[in-house]
Amino acid sequence: MFIYYIILGLLLLVGIQFFGVHGWNEEYLSNENGKGIKGFFALVIMLHHLSQAVEHPGSLKYMLEIGVLCVSIFFFYSGYGLIKSYNTKENYLKGFLVHRLSVVLIPFFVINIIYILLGVELGTKFSGMQLLKAVSGISQINGNAWYVVAITIFYLVFYVLFRFIKNKKIAFTGMFLFLCVYITGCLLKKHGYEWFQGEWWYNTAMIFFVGMLYANFEEKCLAFFKKTYWIALPVSIILFGLLFYRTHYMLNTYSYWAQYINPGTTGYKESWMCLSWQLPAEIVFVIMCILILMKVKFSNKALKFIGTISFELYLVHDVFIQFLHSDDVMVKNDVVYVAFVFLCSIVLALGVWWTIAACKRSVNKLFAKN
Repeated sequence: MFIYYIILGLLLLVGIQFFGVHGWNEEYLSNENGKGIKGFFALVIMLHHLSQAVEHPGSLKYMLEIGVLCVSIFFFYSGYGLIKSYNTKENYLKGFLVHRLSVVLIPFFVINIIYILLGVELGTKFSGMQLLKAVSGISQINGNAWYVVAITIFYLVFYVLFRFIKNKKIAFTGMFLFLCVYITGCLLKKHGYEWFQGEWWYNTAMIFFVGMLYANFEEKCLAFFKKTYWIALPVSIILFGLLFYRTHYMLNTYSYWAQYINPGTTGYKESWMCLSWQLPAEIVFVIMCILILMKVKFSNKALKFIGTISFELYLVHDVFIQFLHSDDVMVKNDVVYVAFVFLCSIVLALGVWWTIAACKRSVNKLFAKN
């Protein structure tokens, strides 16, 4: 399994550019630079999920608690991108819902249909109502679909707050309070198979607000980081290591799943305890990544390619995690299984991305003619 760490390392390091002691990567959080970063973390998330799926994870066991950090990066970029665009683009909120939600929901619906076809192939029968719930996402046949539901809700709340509240401070406060209520509500629902049940629904949600906050105060943050860089970087690395170690301890000692491990307990206290360490670890991890990106540019064609289809890849890879471990198509060798999941997921994600892009171009041409 260690071969996959080598491949990830090569993908990250090929084409790497250093800016020296006195230089800075001024495009450290740009869309172009972000593609490569998102591509890398999309692959890491896949390894995280595969580490839970294989019978003998071997060295992939180190990926078991990494997924939350990867999702933090995606939430950070989402929140950062919203405020960055809001502050720099005139009339940014005009057409916001159509543009933002279509980018998220169209691939979501298409991939839900693919999951249904997989289910039919494996012998699952759907009633009309079950089909409707599955396609719409009400019934979550895709284990990664929670992210789409969450980010869609965050986009809607952002739009309402910043569209109808002219005072930016109040809008920011509203977003923060909403996320506090959202996190509390999800935690109280415990684990289950419905929306908002499970710690993955809420343990990275506040990073969306961190991204918004950073974008709004980016100039001040950058000035501080540049002034204190050679202190801030090692401190962030050490602090992240300590927080991550403590988080690992909390997850294994108290656990988000305490309600099942210790019968008779609600699990609420244990969940809050885990979150109280995990969230700071995520925030420091994001800061550490920002500091690294200020000095280093990770960019090559392979990473940009993966970054372009990262959202589709995130949604689609569970198809093959399930399908290639089904009774009909059982890939017994774990190393081969992981390789096939990666290969098939990238091909299908590219197909979904290309098909949707082609349909959008056709629609745009049709409206242009009319």
